[in-house]
Amino acid sequence: IVVPGHCLAQMAREFLMLYPTAKILVADETNFVREKRQRFLARAATGTWDAIIITHDAFKFIPVESAFERQMIEAQIASYEELLDQVDGEDRLSRKRIERMKEGMEAKLEGLATRKDDLVHLGEIGIDQILVDEAQQFRKLSFATNQSDLKGIDPNGSQRALDLFVKTRYLAAQNPERPLILASGSPITNTLGELYTVQRFMDLEALQERYLHEFDPWAANFGETRTELELQPSGLYKPVTRFTEFVNVADLMAMYL
Repeated sequence: IVVPGHCLAQMAREFLMLYPTAKILVADETNFVREKRQRFLARAATGTWDAIIITHDAFKFIPVESAFERQMIEAQIASYEELLDQVDGEDRLSRKRIERMKEGMEAKLEGLATRKDDLVHLGEIGIDQILVDEAQQFRKLSFATNQSDLKGIDPNGSQRALDLFVKTRYLAAQNPERPLILASGSPITNTLGELYTVQRFMDLEALQERYLHEFDPWAANFGETRTELELQPSGLYKPVTRFTEFVNVADLMAMYL
């Protein structure tokens, strides 16, 4: 169970109120300082815990197998390379943006090459499901797209979201039924891209079955765009493209729910 730092003690108390005989392990980021990290992970792996409750900041310190993480990053790099092949030769802005995101993933790949695999990883701990409270803090998951001029869509992501996505995909291979639960009062705020991210987290296989796992075909299937002139701070008008409405809503909701 992954919670904000200020909710850690409350979550532990309420968990024991509901399950008084449960055996739980509770930790924040102080348990993952260099001299304590290996000890905590070993304790997590060797104990018979009903739940491990940790903070958002501590969660990132639980590693996954390097080979699996490398596979995930290489797949994302391949998506960027495919998009670069499709970019119009005169669209320098899109090309530069995609190249920058690709370089970021390549840097992560290089970092993996130097990482030591001497820590107990997620699979060895025996975790079969992740429940994330205040999950909206993980919604900025990067994705590949050619629609660089689409207002309100930000393909850049956070390391926090990528870390959760990699771990979710790892658990999905071990426990396909339900590896992840996202708890949030505001999973989607104001962009269509956030709905796409939630679906990638919760049911990537359903998107893959429909060939909608990449953002551009997903957006073309479920949204309509419109380009209109909008007044800029400079006082000039500029054409701006944004999503204006959902389409195929029944199919979208069937997948989302």
